[in-house]
Amino acid sequence: MFDDEITVNASPITIDACIDWYPFVAGVFDMGNFALKIGRSFMAYIFLKAVKGMTQATTAFGAAYSTNGVSVQLFGTLRERVSAANGGMNVIAIGTAVALANCSLQGNYQVEIGEEMNKVGYLDQYLGVPLIGINNVLVPGTTNTTATLALPDDIIYIIPVGGVRPVKIVFEGDEVSVSFNPDMTSDRRYGISVEMRVGVEAVVGSKYGTIDL
Repeated sequence: MFDDEITVNASPITIDACIDWYPFVAGVFDMGNFALKIGRSFMAYIFLKAVKGMTQATTAFGAAYSTNGVSVQLFGTLRERVSAANGGMNVIAIGTAVALANCSLQGNYQVEIGEEMNKVGYLDQYLGVPLIGINNVLVPGTTNTTATLALPDDIIYIIPVGGVRPVKIVFEGDEVSVSFNPDMTSDRRYGISVEMRVGVEAVVGSKYGTIDL
């Protein structure tokens, strides 16, 4: 990536919503909760785009940086490869709690780590690599149907701590613009459009590892 120019184009993302006028002026409309839902909607959208970018980036890592399943040998070898490919950097493992739960020592070690596993769902470290869980989000439109989770539970990423982030997120212009919809009757309901210009692209500048479960 150091001998080429990369362009990330931002595109407008709009959320349209309405506020009932009479509950609002009566003081029973929770504006804070309304704004929080809009913010979470933008966050979920950006998260989904980042997950998509991360998935696309994995195809550029190469077969040598991917393993199937978790074992001491497979995990340890992949850790060493990712670290060595990035100049000896320390690495971390990220994934959902379900995915990270697969990183567990066997035998008598379970007697001492069982309490930690039950509290968090996964170990704090595995073979010297910190395990960091990522909170999942639902794919928009599936909340009342399939409740599809954005981040899969069958993959773990091994990432160099000081490496180039594989997903770039850019914002263009004013971060948020709010406008009123003139088609709505102002004495009954306000129509509000909230717009943010966001661009998300996969940019592979460091070697990462993936573990397919």
